[in-house]
Amino acid sequence: MKHLIRLTSALAAVLLFSGTSHAADAVAPTTHDWTGVYAGIQGSYDFGQNRWSERGVPVSISYFALNGFSGGATFGVNKEINNNIVLGLETDISATSINGTGFTSNGFSCITAAGCQTQVGWLGTARGRIGMALDNTMPYITGGLAVGGVSGSFVNVNTAGSGTQVGWTAGAGIEHAFSDKLSAKVEYLYTDLGRLELPTNCNTRCYTDINFSMVRVGLNFKF
Repeated sequence: MKHLIRLTSALAAVLLFSGTSHAADAVAPTTHDWTGVYAGIQGSYDFGQNRWSERGVPVSISYFALNGFSGGATFGVNKEINNNIVLGLETDISATSINGTGFTSNGFSCITAAGCQTQVGWLGTARGRIGMALDNTMPYITGGLAVGGVSGSFVNVNTAGSGTQVGWTAGAGIEHAFSDKLSAKVEYLYTDLGRLELPTNCNTRCYTDINFSMVRVGLNFKF
């Protein structure tokens, strides 16, 4: 999360400085026009640290790695203003293989012997974007809503829970246009899908907190 804050802060500063400089110096319009509707495909490597907790006496917490891959479709629209600022809206939907399994011996009354597993089966986002058009290259920051299908279970135990989780995502990236129609991007997103409560066979409550990072590449075609 600290890396995300540093990255977005740095890019925001670059965008602000560049925009102010362009306005002051009356820079001529760029040759590439980012305005338009686009669709594309994207894929990512996803990674993070999953957190499980059990409400009992005492409260127990366990962490383990969460990773996988995602791939899907993107749809968006951009509007370039003042010759260099690009405002946009983007949505995407992906199938994912994000999962992680961990074992603990720190007091989980229901989890200790069985281990616990978290999976994210699909993920969708709806985000705003603001970028700086440097001709056919555009660094940008982005953020908005995230929705995902999450499940949690105790390994080898007939106890599980699942649900559609709503959270948020934010990050930054850079997109490069190879022609008037075709562009490619690389971006980083941090996604938090909140906390899923799972049923247990004992008199406690177990939770899994779902948050992870995504390093994503994509290819877009502007109509």
